[in-house]
Amino acid sequence: MKRFANALVYGKFYPPHAGHVALVQHAESLADRVTIACFGTSSDRMTPLRRATALANDAGIRAGRRQHRVISGIDEAPFDLGSDTVWAAHVAVLNAHLGADERPDVLVTSEAYGPELARRLGIAHEFFDIERSAHPISGTRVRADPIGHWNHLGPAAQRLLTTRVVVLGAESTGTSTIAQALAERLRGRGGAWGRTLVVEEYGRELTERKQREAANGGPLPVSVEWTREDFAEVVREQRNREHEAAARSGPVLVCDTDALATMVWEQRYTGQSTITSSSYNGDIYVLTDHAGVPFVQDGMRDGEHLRAEMTEQFAQRLTWAEVPWVMLTGSLAERINLAERMADQACEAKLAFTTPV
Repeated sequence: MKRFANALVYGKFYPPHAGHVALVQHAESLADRVTIACFGTSSDRMTPLRRATALANDAGIRAGRRQHRVISGIDEAPFDLGSDTVWAAHVAVLNAHLGADERPDVLVTSEAYGPELARRLGIAHEFFDIERSAHPISGTRVRADPIGHWNHLGPAAQRLLTTRVVVLGAESTGTSTIAQALAERLRGRGGAWGRTLVVEEYGRELTERKQREAANGGPLPVSVEWTREDFAEVVREQRNREHEAAARSGPVLVCDTDALATMVWEQRYTGQSTITSSSYNGDIYVLTDHAGVPFVQDGMRDGEHLRAEMTEQFAQRLTWAEVPWVMLTGSLAERINLAERMADQACEAKLAFTTPV
């Protein structure tokens, strides 16, 4: 089999799935260098760069390692294989992104248009699984039913598509109870939903550690001193755990707090916050109202008298951040029901793919 210097894999990858991953890996077996070129329109649900990066990650390719490359861009030209002017428009965009140096010498595709695109680029062409027998999946099928085809998505693609539901609220307002109950209800649906995970609150773990350190073998204090460095650690670890869990969860990942909530707690304990809005990852935030929820002392809580004020601060911060949120009120059952409805609504919106050009 001929060995090539630089194999080009070109497409929309909207979204990247197992068939695309196999295509990239086959291209890597044919060439010393692989260029993943992902193009889309400005109205696409996910940017081409995010799709290309997810595909490279799922295929085990890192840009720069063994000279592999990922390029992406906007291509608004229509899909019309019978028009020379449309072909010329697509090729012009692709050539502009490829540049003049180290150009590909083979195009690897699973598409019927592959040979003609290769001819217009002046390079060789290799087919891979053109009949879709090895990987009976397509972007069209995934877009039509992403949850039904969830297992055809790699970890990075799942991370890209997973809806993050963030539960937050003042002390002893049932955030952890709601988070666990929501995840349990979603898992009960079976299928991809059965993989629903909860990212638990790292701040609680850090509180326990700080209590043990402060006690020095004696009785555990309820209150401990918090610093900016502590809150930075909470944000960093919470995000790392969320990032890892999103690659393994089902269509929804339930997060028991996130950086936005940590910002409110930092403001309370230090008088100011250093956390920026770029740290927010939630697709929908559900705020647990304190009203009607008895305060339960678990050895860590010291803010019963501040619950109303904290609830208001959460509502203000969510509003200022311009993120979607809803207040959970009423009985526990009513709160869980609304949280589930909001999770479904956010998931439906996130997985509502635009029709590709």
